[in-house]
Amino acid sequence: MIRVLEERFRREGCRLRAVSVERLEALREDLNRLASSDELNGFQQYILSGIYQFDLPSAFEARQVLVVATPTPACAKVEFEWEGKKRRVFCICRSDETGTGEPPNILAVRWLEDLLSPAGYQLESAGRLPLKRLAVRSGLSVYGRNNITYVEGMGSYYTLSAFYTDLPPDPAGDNWREVSVHELCASCGACVAACPTGAIRPDRFLIDTDRCLTFFNESPGEWPAWIPQSVHRCLVDCLACQTDCPLNAEHRNQVVGPIYFDADETRRLIEGLRPEDAEPDLSRRMRLLMLDDFPPGPVVGRNLRLFLEHGEQAYW
Repeated sequence: MIRVLEERFRREGCRLRAVSVERLEALREDLNRLASSDELNGFQQYILSGIYQFDLPSAFEARQVLVVATPTPACAKVEFEWEGKKRRVFCICRSDETGTGEPPNILAVRWLEDLLSPAGYQLESAGRLPLKRLAVRSGLSVYGRNNITYVEGMGSYYTLSAFYTDLPPDPAGDNWREVSVHELCASCGACVAACPTGAIRPDRFLIDTDRCLTFFNESPGEWPAWIPQSVHRCLVDCLACQTDCPLNAEHRNQVVGPIYFDADETRRLIEGLRPEDAEPDLSRRMRLLMLDDFPPGPVVGRNLRLFLEHGEQAYW
């Protein structure tokens, strides 16, 4: 059955791997080793201790974890109308090109249920597991020097999801692997050179989140004065290390848009509009740009306001 699932997802342009739930203890040990490292700062320690969960389903006996990667565009071109002018930025983006109006990760649940339910197997989200590490350990992805992971046929432009199931493991064994970094990263250095704030350092593998533009761009509060306004090209995230990475050469031009917001919509976003309070089309555009993943006023509104105040800078 696992091979059937893998093939179905490959046909859909996605990828799937399965590991036994018995591997979760090794995954937990990975995190414990990272947590004991003196290289981690407070935010990285918080991610390890405050976000991830390993609780198994109570409704059935989980036997495997299915890890799924679904592709996303490299980014979206976004245009805001403001004070009679059009201001342009980039933004991270989900995919809505499924023909159904639903993102591929939502369809992934349907595909799994279509195959597992008739055979009597159950499914439950495992979204609080450390998905990036799990994907690398499952052989689904591999680390890059920028700490971002890469999947065959997608580069670094994808969304991860995971599910518990009572489907029995393959007697031949699962896909569990040692943590690996792509061989190209040993001699490349493109991401180190591209990072606008020096957060990717040649002398250590872990990202220095105290200097990471994505961290500041997605956290409430004032941007530090030492970050030049000119380095901001994205409404959220950063994308610099991904855009310049040769592992993304075949995928970086998969850009959607422009996605347009009129002056009234722009004003409402600055004021902290939530997707659930917006009319359907505006809500769809906000969710497409993943703005529902961030605090509406303290992050989305703040970032947009500062971009608009930056003046005539055009990013595409």
